[in-house]
Formats: sequence, structure tokens, C-alpha cells
Amino acid sequence: MKKYIFLLFFILPGTIGHAHQLNQRNNLQNGSVSEAGYQGIAEIGYGFNVSDDGFPFLKVNIINGYRVNSWFYVGAGTGLRLYFDNDAMFNSFAAYPVIPFFADFRVYLNRNKVWPYLSMSMGYSFDASDYFSALGLLINPTAGFAFRISDKLGMHTGMGFDYQQMIIDGPDDSVNRNAISLNIGIDF
Repeated sequence: MKKYIFLLFFILPGTIGHAHQLNQRNNLQNGSVSEAGYQGIAEIGYGFNVSDDGFPFLKVNIINGYRVNSWFYVGAGTGLRLYFDNDAMFNSFAAYPVIPFFADFRVYLNRNKVWPYLSMSMGYSFDASDYFSALGLLINPTAGFAFRISDKLGMHTGMGFDYQQMIIDGPDDSVNRNAISLNIGIDF
């Protein structure tokens, strides 16, 4: 058993580090450079309701994070979700503002001119119309494509599934708002 623990904690990280050095050498020979460092993301999107009691919404996200290497990104973000409800009783159109705080993880799968990516955002949302009271869990997996505009600026577009739990009167009384969202954004 001790041999396996030794292998796991000492030899495996050394092997991964050596593979990373070889990958960086290949990237330099091919003309591409690792993009490790700060990366900001600003995106907008629209969510199409797919649940029985949900609402469509507009969203804006600002994410600040760290690009670990050409393939991985880790960040933290906040934003605004405006859920729209057509109130038939008053024949009006109302918007409910929700403020999410979330962690964002991205994996870039291929580094050509246009490359696919997968992202996962997870966090918690607060109701801005009710003194920022706790609202519920937010989960947003997304798949899309990204491309570079210049050395310091990129764009991405994606389609995701937005799960937003909305706690009404305690943990036993909640509603899940599910939506398919389309996003477009810039990476800087």
C-alpha cells in the first residue's frame, strides 16, 4: 500500500511536470505560446425557458480568473439575471433582477484558429428586488467555440443549460428555473 501512495504523490506529479515541459517546448516550436496569467471574460446571453414554471431571462456575466495554461481556466464571477414574467392579471411586463456569485471552470479542447471549449459555473444567487435575500443554487454547464481576434482579445459563443433554484419560503419550498441559454462574450 505504501508503494502505491509513494507512486501517486511523488512519481505521478514528476511525470505530469515533464509532460508539461515537453508540451511547452512543442508549443514554442510550433509558434504558439502558453497563455498563463490573468484573463477576464465579459459575456451576455439569453435564456429560453424549458421548465413548467420558469421564465426567460437576459444575463450579463463578468468573470475574472487565471489561465493556468493553454487548456485550463479558473475564475470567479458575478453578474445580473433579469427574469421576465408576463403578468396576465395586470397585463404588464415585469423583470425580476437576480445577482449570482459563482466559480467558473473552463477547458479549451483544441488550439487552432477556432477551438471548442467546455465550461462549468457553480454558485449562489441573491434576489436584488428583496434586499439581496438568498435565492438559491446556480449551475450552468456550457459548450461552445472560442477564437482570437488579436494577441490580447478573443471572442466566444456557447450554448448552455442554466439551473437556478429559487427558494421561496424556506428550503422545503423552492422552484427550479431551467433554461437553455445562448451566450456571446469577449476574453481579455
